[in-house]
Amino acid sequence: MINQVIQLTKPKTFEIVTQHVELLETNVIVRPTYLSICHADQRYYKGMRSEKVLNKKLPMALIHEAIGEVQYDPLNQLKYGERVVLIPNISGSFFGFPPSLSEKNEKIGENYCLNGKFRSSGFDGFMQEIVSQPRELIIRTPEFIPAEILAITELVSVCVHSLKRFSYYSHGVNDTFGVWGDGNISYILSLLIKREYPKSKVIVFGKHVDKLEMFSFVDETYLLNDKTDGLIIHHFFECVGGEAQTDVLNRMIDLVYPGGTISTLGVSETAVPLNVRLMMEKGIVLVNNSRSGVKDFQKAIDFMQEVNIVSYLSSLINNVIKVESIKNIHQAFEMDSLKHYGKTVMEWRV
Repeated sequence: MINQVIQLTKPKTFEIVTQHVELLETNVIVRPTYLSICHADQRYYKGMRSEKVLNKKLPMALIHEAIGEVQYDPLNQLKYGERVVLIPNISGSFFGFPPSLSEKNEKIGENYCLNGKFRSSGFDGFMQEIVSQPRELIIRTPEFIPAEILAITELVSVCVHSLKRFSYYSHGVNDTFGVWGDGNISYILSLLIKREYPKSKVIVFGKHVDKLEMFSFVDETYLLNDKTDGLIIHHFFECVGGEAQTDVLNRMIDLVYPGGTISTLGVSETAVPLNVRLMMEKGIVLVNNSRSGVKDFQKAIDFMQEVNIVSYLSSLINNVIKVESIKNIHQAFEMDSLKHYGKTVMEWRV
């Protein structure tokens, strides 16, 4: 079977590559239908990664947040046209490596498998005509959830994963949570915390008044320069990344109650110096999180089916752009870079 893959060959340059797709019993052929643009995709598109990284990763198809429609299942377990979520994390066992400790130990997770690959990070993402996807990495979707909402399932699954890892390593006193950041991840994570720990107080720290106004479901919000005297926060989640990560993490170290947990979800391109002495004095547990696994995706789908969750998530979708050509892809990425908040979803018709 012949497939067209749209690869980024250098910043802001896409090319169509023809590839042969082998029909395997282990895989299902899926046509991507809705694709969500991530900050990581933008960094490749704009050339914001180092030259060394770009030379290593490109050419590559972008996008790791996607849903699609089944085109062919050799085992007939999935019907033609059935809507599914595509999981971008492919652990090493799918490539013939022996199952790693990461895959076998649930407290680690297959997303930390050293022999694995992740779509749109050195391995072709979902900007393709069709995708040959391992059947274990496909999840059926409820019909009542809009396609553009399902397109951000991967983002929700990352938040699910971080909250799961928090439960493994925290001390169990969960009276107050602090979430630092006012973007998409912090919004979804705050929703999840309120669902998982309904009796706990959730406090969000951000720098944009209009963004913080969207967090109507949390208990308190603070701007960066607001006074925090007397504030007791047992655990923090960092959802900022980038150049601000150093300052944010060290402010969390100052504020968090002794014995608390600081969980990181943000990504920085440079090394982040931390006040390790104070971390030791306060007995702080630092939990780092990256990506997600199959069970996290299933829990994300379950969460999205709960009452009012779709209405909350819909506020994050601010652009749905029909894409029928490479020109439309550029338009989608440029429009996404201009948005103040939220997600841009491509209705994929290439």
